[in-house]
Amino acid sequence: MLQRTPYPGIFQAFNIKSLFLKNRIVMPPIATNFAGQNGEVTDSMVKFYTERARGGTGLIIIENANIDYPLGKNGARQLRIDHERYIPGLTGLVEGVKKYDTAICLQINHAGGTTSNERTEGRGIVGPSDIPAKRGGEIPRSLTIGEIEDIIEKFAQAAKRVQSAGFDAVEIHGGHGYLINQFLSPLMNKREDDFGGSMENRARFFSLVLREIRKNVGDSFPVFTRISADEFIENGNTLNDTLETLQYLCPYVDVLDVSSGVTDSAHTIVDPSSCPEGWRVYLSAEIKKRYPMPTITVGNIRTPEYAEKVLSENKADLIAIGRGLICDPDWVNKVYDGDTIIKCTSCNQGCTTNRIVKNKPITCIVNPNQFDTLYFL
Repeated sequence: MLQRTPYPGIFQAFNIKSLFLKNRIVMPPIATNFAGQNGEVTDSMVKFYTERARGGTGLIIIENANIDYPLGKNGARQLRIDHERYIPGLTGLVEGVKKYDTAICLQINHAGGTTSNERTEGRGIVGPSDIPAKRGGEIPRSLTIGEIEDIIEKFAQAAKRVQSAGFDAVEIHGGHGYLINQFLSPLMNKREDDFGGSMENRARFFSLVLREIRKNVGDSFPVFTRISADEFIENGNTLNDTLETLQYLCPYVDVLDVSSGVTDSAHTIVDPSSCPEGWRVYLSAEIKKRYPMPTITVGNIRTPEYAEKVLSENKADLIAIGRGLICDPDWVNKVYDGDTIIKCTSCNQGCTTNRIVKNKPITCIVNPNQFDTLYFL
């Protein structure tokens, strides 16, 4: 794009190893419930993400895909990456997005104790310890060392499938109370072996996952990781804890996707409208002071003026616009052309309530008409 925009920071290109981004706007991974009943890519999913690529987004990180079915299942309709049969569908999604020179990444995940016995088809739930991942949640079974090693290998195999499907990068979900975060958290990890106790031991599972992924995908393939920099819960990991933990992870990572919160502090993951714009940016800013690597920041960032300010002050390298891009898929092109954006109000009704409470595909009550055709494909 020619620099005729008042937002030169937003429209400055960015390189991460083999990955080229035409601008600094990222669509972060947000579950849509558009996957098929068996975890496959659907036409609705391709249409949804392709429209955001057409709208100018620099990088789209596709919603979390399950690496260990059914124990790792996170949603009513969740993508799967636990078998090669899912590669062709994912390749079709990649090709749809790349038509518009948008880079594409896939997030991979294991739900651990945040899932339910119903979602795991009666096979129970697992975690680092027999401690619920949320208040009133089901009690998980503590993983054995052999099972931990097996899950590490499943993450590595899944990352290789991501690469084989043609994605530009892979992101490992290490936050939001899921399995990796459960190992990191002193609240949910009470193990007394090499995977529990000290900060180094609690980080061991994550670091081994990252190490094996790096072995599988090679040095030139970008590896992102999403973290909850502060769990915002009593006796949970704080930002200072995370700053120490990152020393065990950063040798294997190219980009830190900086988020926050766990299940019992979900209001810090999906911010309500009462939160000020960019209230979580300081987390990324503090990490950048300690670690010389690119970061993505997130948190009620609604306006290009604020996004430009974050970039100009070097508080982050990339700006995640999640619900804003659900509301207006043309957000980036409109910013560039000086057109009026349809602004997200952070009401969390169509995007969050539909998905989490009602187990339905996402929509948007501010801009609902764009979704009509998706539900009838």
